[in-house]
Amino acid sequence: MKKKRWATVYIDGFNLYHGLMDKGLGPCRWLDLYSLSQKLIPPQFKLRLVRYFSTHIKGDPAGHLRQAAYLAALRAHLGNKIDMKFGRFQLFPSHCKHCGNKPVYCSSCMKEYSKPNEKKTDVNLSTMMLVDCFEKFTNCVVLVSGDGDYETALVELHRIFPKIERIIAFPPKRRNPKLYSPCESYFDIPKADVLNSLLPDPVKNSRSGKLYQMPNEWK
Repeated sequence: MKKKRWATVYIDGFNLYHGLMDKGLGPCRWLDLYSLSQKLIPPQFKLRLVRYFSTHIKGDPAGHLRQAAYLAALRAHLGNKIDMKFGRFQLFPSHCKHCGNKPVYCSSCMKEYSKPNEKKTDVNLSTMMLVDCFEKFTNCVVLVSGDGDYETALVELHRIFPKIERIIAFPPKRRNPKLYSPCESYFDIPKADVLNSLLPDPVKNSRSGKLYQMPNEWK
């Protein structure tokens, strides 16, 4: 029997999050990323690691606490099966889409409106895909995202490592034709795979005994 090779799954956290929300799968935000990843890799590969890339929420204290609870639950449940890397939010002055003038002010409080933009997630993810290939850590990369910014990284990955398989698993409502050609295969993540990959509620930290519960707003 042919020995199984290694696959690594790279998850664009906010792309997946917004895809779930747009599909009406809000309760599935309490997602076991390792369980889902096992369903996404081809049968000839064995899952080596889930790499999760996101940014800590700012400007929304309640949202920050919900995200923190989820991240703590992932760490407690998955341990070294998951690696997390975080970017940052940067505020940019907004402008009027009609006349182009900026800044834009709120009509109620007259405060200047700044638009938060996520920074570094795509750079972090692309870098780790290439590093893992250079270090012979993986034989297959599975990208969970529909962001066209990954196109160049996938093209160059294939040029340098033609034997490493590239697969795109599109989150719900995130299919992007720009990512079709730079990979061997692509598919939409089945709804059933999402529904069957939820974390237990609550998640118990086996060391401290602390419990992490799914936020009520996600139920």
